[in-house]
Amino acid sequence: MALADPPASEAPAQASFDLASVDQPHPGDAPVMAPDRTPMWGRGQILPPEFRGEEFRDWETYHLSAPPEGYRWVRVERGAYRVKQEDGYIAEAVFGLPTD
Repeated sequence: MALADPPASEAPAQASFDLASVDQPHPGDAPVMAPDRTPMWGRGQILPPEFRGEEFRDWETYHLSAPPEGYRWVRVERGAYRVKQEDGYIAEAVFGLPTD
């Protein structure tokens, strides 16, 4: 049975690099570098201040959940991070977004 191509409006495909294969990240750990040299942080880590500057307001286009009060989405290259505004704690991380 052949599978049909998914519609273009589906959520972004998961990155081919699996963070689960890496030891559990700690809040101060440096990012993991994907094969294409994209930095990736995981849930539970702290996103450094230099990457938290601009809010990612286009999150609905990528089928991401609404950030609760006190959180916002930020984008770093091909990753989107739902971070706590207060300290940059990463509550959710999504990888493999298309580049603009």
